[in-house]
Amino acid sequence: MSFPDFNLLKNPRHRVLRLTEAGEMFGRNSRKTPVGTFSGESGLCLHPDVMDLVNLLQWPAMLMTVIATWLTASQRGRRRKQGFWWSFAGNLVWIVWAWPNHAYALIVLQISLMILNIRGTRKNKES
Repeated sequence: MSFPDFNLLKNPRHRVLRLTEAGEMFGRNSRKTPVGTFSGESGLCLHPDVMDLVNLLQWPAMLMTVIATWLTASQRGRRRKQGFWWSFAGNLVWIVWAWPNHAYALIVLQISLMILNIRGTRKNKES
């Protein structure tokens, strides 16, 4: 029986799942769970394909952040408003990416940026 290369799991917090004779992968205590990686102490089990999709989210999030910054720097009020919403959506996508990757500082940063954007929008309306 050949074993897959577990060196692909680079995060040391991820626990490698055990293999049976049939080559199928099961979770802890022989419960039949999908092939996956246990993430952190919460016991969250994410299928490798799902993790690949989650990891792809960083590219749209980056693009959304660049578009938001471009629009926010505009002198037109309508574009600045669109920039706020692009930024808000980009922050949410970053949070979705950061959670399973245990990037808690990034989550705090994105929430802080959301709060500062809301504050800036309110102050802009007042003046």
